Amino acid sequence: MGVEFDRVSKHFGAVRAVDNLSLAVEDGEFLVLVGPSGCGKTTALRMVAGLETPTAGDIRIDGRSVLGVEPRDRDIAMVFQSYALYPHMSVYDNLAFGMRQRKVSRAEIDARVREVADMLAITPLLQRRPRELSGGQRQRVALGRAIARRPRVFLMDEPLSNLDAQLRLHTRAELSELHRRLQTTVIYVTHDQVEAMTMGTRIAVMRDGVLQQVAEPQRLYDEPANTFVASFIGSPAMNLLRGELRAEGGQLRFEAPAIALTLPPAFAPVPAGPIVLGIRPEGFERRPVPAPGPITGTVVLVEPHGPDLYVTVDASGQSVTARLDPACAVHPGDTIALVPDGRGIHCFDHETGRRLAGAPADRALPVA
Repeated sequence: MGVEFDRVSKHFGAVRAVDNLSLAVEDGEFLVLVGPSGCGKTTALRMVAGLETPTAGDIRIDGRSVLGVEPRDRDIAMVFQSYALYPHMSVYDNLAFGMRQRKVSRAEIDARVREVADMLAITPLLQRRPRELSGGQRQRVALGRAIARRPRVFLMDEPLSNLDAQLRLHTRAELSELHRRLQTTVIYVTHDQVEAMTMGTRIAVMRDGVLQQVAEPQRLYDEPANTFVASFIGSPAMNLLRGELRAEGGQLRFEAPAIALTLPPAFAPVPAGPIVLGIRPEGFERRPVPAPGPITGTVVLVEPHGPDLYVTVDASGQSVTARLDPACAVHPGDTIALVPDGRGIHCFDHETGRRLAGAPADRALPVA
């Protein structure tokens, strides 16, 4: 079933936790709400669940307003960060609890519990209690309890944040596979942009209660609406460089201390003047011999990541991070020149942060 936020706001006194949110979640979609702590994503989820009442606006599930409808009557299931299992009940009883509350027959409850337990590989755990389970097993039980209910909408509030890195990766893949099999609408909240990019059908980025952009993961990466989205989506973040755009001999030149770039023709419509230039870390090459180049600076940090080497350079006070070949010999204190290859370059308005133009991310364009 689809979920629609129609100009929804939630105020706590003078604090606007959610501000005029309009967003349609399609039937069967896996939509991720992402943003930093305090951006309003959990508040939005709690309003769908009926745990918070909007200050203004309407929330509809399957085209019908749920304002005034009790949480238990909304036919949703919520998975919390803290698991929220009943400690005195067995795994079997935790999985069955919601269905018993809805007077489902004993035979159907047993069939659903065993189907879900088999799906999540927790059948051997059915007679254990939560204190006898690992964190990953508890999370599976919490997910299973929601799945067994067969709700119209799943709401997930950072369900993987308590897991270690390896288990988180494994459970992330399991969740994506479960969604593929169940085809139920999911609204998933996280502050982890990697989770968002790998799991979501679409991603909605929020900041200070305001929706910044909603799009498919790759489009969000390739065409960020503003500097906030550009810096939040991507790891490491996009480099945002402040400088002046000048027109010289029919060409556009971006200039700042230790930085001088001639931009490709795709940027011709951008007016001259102060701008913010965005360059993804993978959009650089290093000159073989350190010498003055488009971006010249001192290496301040070198981070090996197996197949990649992330190098942070101080270019006269502006920090630039480049993803380079790990075979290149770079050390803190070295002076190096970085040459943008034209991929993933964007211009943003220096006051509003709005994206003005961008070069395709999938092929190199000439940048001198």
